[in-house]
Amino acid sequence: MCRCMAVTDAGFAAAARGFPRLRVLRLYACTKVTDAAVKQFGRLPELQVLDLTGAITVTSEGVAALGGCRRMRELVLTWCIGVGDPGVEAVAGGCHDLRLLSLHGNQTITDRSVDALAASCPALHTLDLSGCTSVQRRGRDYLRTQFPALTHFVVHT
Repeated sequence: MCRCMAVTDAGFAAAARGFPRLRVLRLYACTKVTDAAVKQFGRLPELQVLDLTGAITVTSEGVAALGGCRRMRELVLTWCIGVGDPGVEAVAGGCHDLRLLSLHGNQTITDRSVDALAASCPALHTLDLSGCTSVQRRGRDYLRTQFPALTHFVVHT
């Protein structure tokens, strides 16, 4: 469903209801995705991959619902500029098998998010903090001690 500019919350809700065993959902550049839609995705028990790149109206409130997706492995929140630490903390608290997370461009993300992920997501092997200018502790050695499985990380500012 990439670049689906015309799909509204009602359409996303219908998709979530119609495909309750959905595992992969890529909504790259679907600019009309809102918290209401993301909350519906949080009710998909089999969801493992979600790409919300460019969903600029999504906030921590919506992303917090994804903490219920216990099987989530990959979550891309690139340029979801309304998502902050509370949303990432909720994801970390529920998605313990998370392996890939992109927070690229989210300037309100801080060390609180990194700490929550380190405490709850031991399988995390890919972390993109590029453009997360409020994250202070992002050195290679620090990240390696906090995330033993980490093999890919981007921390450019």
